[in-house]
Amino acid sequence: MFDLQLLSVAVDRLAGVRVDFLPGFARCARRWLGNSTMRVVSALKERIVELYEDDTPDDALWGRRPLPVDVVRYAAADVALQAALQVRGRCSCITSISRRSMPMPR
Repeated sequence: MFDLQLLSVAVDRLAGVRVDFLPGFARCARRWLGNSTMRVVSALKERIVELYEDDTPDDALWGRRPLPVDVVRYAAADVALQAALQVRGRCSCITSISRRSMPMPR
């Protein structure tokens, strides 16, 4: 299991930043993917919430077959977002470790 929040804390601590709390997923996503990507994802999520807010409990929506096309797009975007965050988060961690363990040229 990949834990993006713990990775975020590790990167900050390697950089000498004091961490008092575990950052939320949205904060981690903005950190590594930027605000524009998160605006697109947020807009898609808001659309799904608006379209299917009457589907309570939440499993009523996800239990439908076939799933509505918008819901499939939302789920696919979520998976793509998770994959991109893993790659960028790990790269950031590796960079932080490298900077800390190797002296910088003067």
